[in-house]
Amino acid sequence: MGAPLQPASVSIGRIREVLDGVVRHLRATDRFSRMRTAIVAAWVLVSVATVFASCPGSRGNSLGAEFQVLSDSFVGGEQLLVRNESNDTWRDVVLTLDGDWRYEQRVLRPHERIVVSPSRFQRRGESAPEGYLPRTLEVECDQGSHTFKVR
Repeated sequence: MGAPLQPASVSIGRIREVLDGVVRHLRATDRFSRMRTAIVAAWVLVSVATVFASCPGSRGNSLGAEFQVLSDSFVGGEQLLVRNESNDTWRDVVLTLDGDWRYEQRVLRPHERIVVSPSRFQRRGESAPEGYLPRTLEVECDQGSHTFKVR
């Protein structure tokens, strides 16, 4: 047996050689062996695809924020829901509507949520008008930021 391959020593030529050897071996085997190999290869491919599809880190944003508009709120009017789906505690959380209207909260722990009406956002000491329909929401905290489209 040869020395183990080092990552830097793997080349396209070596990969081609290995694949050519596999193809030659499969051509030399009977039909039953080729079918069995195809079934195992398909199973491996489906398994790998399933693992990648189920990984939570493959979707979303780096902050781990989720956003939802609650239009049929029991309190009346539209509500904005922001959820911390990360395992980190967010500190100095600022929600900003359309780059202008702000809502602040000191801490949002992992898997907690904020539900707030757009009328609770402030700009220069004034509240957003009743029925205000924002286009974007930016979530900022010590962990980073992410901007969502509202409509």
